[in-house]
Amino acid sequence: MPKSSSITYIEIINRVREKLDCGPNRIADQPGPFPWCWWPSAPGFANQLNSDYGMESGVPELEKEFHAEVEVIREALDQLGHEPTLTGWQELSGAPTRRLMRSLDQAVTALTIWDAIGVPIRRKGDIVFLIRAPRDVLGSPCISAMSVDSYLGAVTEKTATDRVEIEALKKRLDLWRTGAIVLGIAIALLIMCIVKASF
Repeated sequence: MPKSSSITYIEIINRVREKLDCGPNRIADQPGPFPWCWWPSAPGFANQLNSDYGMESGVPELEKEFHAEVEVIREALDQLGHEPTLTGWQELSGAPTRRLMRSLDQAVTALTIWDAIGVPIRRKGDIVFLIRAPRDVLGSPCISAMSVDSYLGAVTEKTATDRVEIEALKKRLDLWRTGAIVLGIAIALLIMCIVKASF
């Protein structure tokens, strides 16, 4: 959300959820770090390239949902009075160019908001999909897919790995904490010795 805007995510979320079918399943009830949602692998080069060039992902139903969500976010921004802030060179251009720039800036804002409130992981039958907003405003969503069984297996393995790493980090933290306490006591004793010696 642009810093200059007084519009809140909650206002946008409420409007978007009202207009979409199954809104609560597609739009979160508060913004979150959804772009960093865990997935077993990053999108492949070909998949990302197709997205950048606006090519279809092969999952038209999800693409349609994504575009509908972004469009409703744009409408909500318009209804709430959001006015994109143009840069100096954009302001100096002619009226048609300024309108185009405002439209593109509004689209970028809508994609950014979708990243914050759109639920990126969707299940359709036995397939789990991850939707990523395009890097280019004119691109298409980047969609990855895997079977439910494979996804659950990967999530289970990731959870177990994370647990082991967390336990190892806790042990290291305990060692550092113990070391800090011992060092603190040693410094306190040294200061006491110096003070006694000075008297």
